Amino acid sequence: MDVKITNASKESSVEMDRQKLKLMIKESARQENIGFFITESRKKRKSHTKSHHTFRTSDGHTVDVFIHTKKDGGGKAVYHNRELNGIVKTLHWFHPAGHPTNDELENDLHHDKKLYEAVEYTKMDSDTGGRIAEKHAIIKMIDFKHEQNGTSGSDEHKSELSSHMEELSKLSEGRHSDDVQLRRMHGHAMANAAIEHLKTTYGNKVRILRVGSVSKPGDIERFTKGRHTDGQENPSDFAVEVHNHPENQTHFHGFSLKSLGSGSTHTTRQPGINLDNMLDHPSRKLQTEKISREANQEVADRMGLGHMTPAERGRYIDSIRALEKKTSRSSIEVKANGYAQTGKAAVAEELHNHIQHLTTNVGEEGHHMIGRMLKRHLGLDSSMPYITVKAKGKTPEKTKVQITNNDSLDKILSNPKTRYSSQRKGSVVNIFAHHDGNVVHIAKYDNKPHSNVLKNAVNYFNVRMGNNSSKNEPTN
Repeated sequence: MDVKITNASKESSVEMDRQKLKLMIKESARQENIGFFITESRKKRKSHTKSHHTFRTSDGHTVDVFIHTKKDGGGKAVYHNRELNGIVKTLHWFHPAGHPTNDELENDLHHDKKLYEAVEYTKMDSDTGGRIAEKHAIIKMIDFKHEQNGTSGSDEHKSELSSHMEELSKLSEGRHSDDVQLRRMHGHAMANAAIEHLKTTYGNKVRILRVGSVSKPGDIERFTKGRHTDGQENPSDFAVEVHNHPENQTHFHGFSLKSLGSGSTHTTRQPGINLDNMLDHPSRKLQTEKISREANQEVADRMGLGHMTPAERGRYIDSIRALEKKTSRSSIEVKANGYAQTGKAAVAEELHNHIQHLTTNVGEEGHHMIGRMLKRHLGLDSSMPYITVKAKGKTPEKTKVQITNNDSLDKILSNPKTRYSSQRKGSVVNIFAHHDGNVVHIAKYDNKPHSNVLKNAVNYFNVRMGNNSSKNEPTN
């Protein structure tokens, strides 16, 4: 491949209008949520539009590369294609990665079709956004650990970061930098909150010895070397091993991270409609699955689609969406969702009635069954202490962090003297714990289909934590 290196300052005959380029770069900087290249003094405005590097591709395109470095050691390169008259790509690097060489800047693009296209971004879904925020939080915790130990920038530090940086790069690829930067801010904010919590819990001189991901089965037991065991599902996304003074002891602490937009809600678990059969008793079996299945079939019958299987109805919905040029909420789905409300309320009524049966007719054993179910669905059945750290906000400057300390909640649910009650509102069942004279809102159980009532034979339950605040005795 023949690549000709040129000097932009000497090619005035082919250089585009400087003011236009300046505006384009300034707009790119605004969209990328950073400022660069254009500075303003009190006396006069000065334009810094000279490229860091310029090269020609084998197809004859001239590309100017503009560099922006950050105080934390990271940075990015913005690629401007003269023939296309636009910015065609950005290349990010993060601390402790070094500044890329000119050869690296070129080779990043020689075989990349995106060099010749306008950049298209994939919309950030909640799962990817949460994972990006989680990775940034873990990276921040690792950085803090090495700052404490005086090993920042060491080979050990770089090695510990490498796998997280690689995964972060893959997760961020093709996503708009505004979305990525927001999740980065969420991650850093959650890490800062985690550090403050460790200092509050174990003292200001607490030192982080290890940081590790513990979201997969068996991770907690491996990370803690057998000191703590996994629950049914690991509630924590990462954990730390810390050493505190003056007790001179080591402890393990987990962190469950949630990165949400301003209107989002945090779902703790999504058990099946039968709630893992944890509330079945010889005197009465929970009938939520039967009720949900019959209700969803009734909706299909009312829509004239009862003869189809859920998969066939799903394909039918896809065809309606195509006709209406919609990606969701077609007219048939909106109508079906309206019909589904009665069935969802019937499922909630059955759960509410069953809880009343367990607490009234079964007695102490029934209360214990409810407590065990809540511990599993709220992720409190692991022996390692953990907190939930939730970042919320649609823009970096509006990011807020909320910490839920689950220790007190775990103690309530583990106490054999705790008693339970429920309220139903529409399709939602609220469960309360009666403990030491207080009534604590523990959880919300809301049943819904995974996609659409026509596509799913039965619903499932969304479980969310309650507000964990004392309130007056609920009425049934």
